[in-house]
Amino acid sequence: MKKLTSNEGVEASTSGSADRPRHLERIACLLLPLNVGGFVLASYLPGLLSMNNRPVSVAFRALFAGLCVYLVWSALRLGRMRKPRAVDLLAIVFWSLYLTRFAIDTVINPVSLGMSDSDFFQFLIGTSFLTFIAFSAVSDMRIYRNALHWIAIVLACDCLFSYFSNSYDLTAGTARDRLGANAIINPITYGHIGVTAAIIGLFLFLGISKRYKTFRFSLFGLILMLLGMFALLSSAARGPLVAGVVLLLLLLIVAFRHGAGGRMVAASLFMAIVVPILIGIVVAAGVPIQRYFGSASAFLESNSTAHRESLESLGWKEFVEHPILGSSMVERESLTYPHNFLIESFMATGLVGGTAFSLLLLIGLWRSLTLLYRHPEDCWISLLFLHSMIAGMFSGGLFCAPWFWGMLAIMLSASHRDQHDALPVAMRRRPQSEPGGHWTVPVGAGLESDAITA
Repeated sequence: MKKLTSNEGVEASTSGSADRPRHLERIACLLLPLNVGGFVLASYLPGLLSMNNRPVSVAFRALFAGLCVYLVWSALRLGRMRKPRAVDLLAIVFWSLYLTRFAIDTVINPVSLGMSDSDFFQFLIGTSFLTFIAFSAVSDMRIYRNALHWIAIVLACDCLFSYFSNSYDLTAGTARDRLGANAIINPITYGHIGVTAAIIGLFLFLGISKRYKTFRFSLFGLILMLLGMFALLSSAARGPLVAGVVLLLLLLIVAFRHGAGGRMVAASLFMAIVVPILIGIVVAAGVPIQRYFGSASAFLESNSTAHRESLESLGWKEFVEHPILGSSMVERESLTYPHNFLIESFMATGLVGGTAFSLLLLIGLWRSLTLLYRHPEDCWISLLFLHSMIAGMFSGGLFCAPWFWGMLAIMLSASHRDQHDALPVAMRRRPQSEPGGHWTVPVGAGLESDAITA
């Protein structure tokens, strides 16, 4: 039998592990698109299959939860689990108090939560909590880069299916109010899907990332941006409109700083020409978006605004009356969430839990802004987090926000580390002081393949 040399032994031991980062990347790149747009995509299945929504919804949430568990298990099995950090203490404090509150409201001192306990459990544990745990397991931000085009495809399908779902009202001009994606997805969620699609489409068109700086991705980005803006305007939802304006402008600024001034000007001209045309189309279809353009009061004041402010006031009142341990998972009069993440965190978990959540949010915000400044090629991740945070301050509930929890976990856990630190021990090369002392990443590992001097 041939005896292996030391170098051949190293190569043999690393060849089997070279696919390990790639395996973890595949799981993460499947889970992230499902988290961003998969729930909306699944909502079209009941109509296509002519069946009730509940079995499809439960099945999709079970599939998503299973993938979350599999991602964590894979990270542990492959030795790629993120090491504990100080910020984890804040997450442990909040989630311990939040889950304890759920146990109190459902087992210890049962109260009505506005839905069945089993449905609440599926949303809280099956999606939000497991999503946070799963994305907290991944420590390298670059793993998510290959998920971008899959996210774009899922969002394009969301927007196209919603267009066909609303095609009759759009062509016949019979829409009398804001449009949702379908009979299940409301206009606010539909509007946020439109904003997300517009962000990803604009990012692809601007070519900020070298790997997507090709004609086909630029063209696809232009089409996706068009679909996203049409969905946003069709929803006529003010929260998504505000988020869209702010985040698209922020992305244009990032593009200008990154040297994509020419494409930034082209994108600005495209939007200046196309947006008025799209507004005319949706107004002709009967969507009352023109009511927002009269004055600031017309945009800010409405029955929905008054209702949201009432829920926020009631939620804060619950916290003031129960400042130590909080009051309940939902506001006790309306039996729903107060449509504001911060208020809900204090209402449900009290001063300690609310403070822990606020600090998590501030840390996530700081890291997202740092990502925008230092790594513009991955700024789309930061923008998706900012979008989920803005959405949660106007219309979201913590127990049913897997999109937010996933993006927050990425902001808190993932970073752009040296490629040497991102590799399993068996794949690391000798230090530079020894012959051939460079750290390299095997081709196909899902990371950059350039050599980095130690």
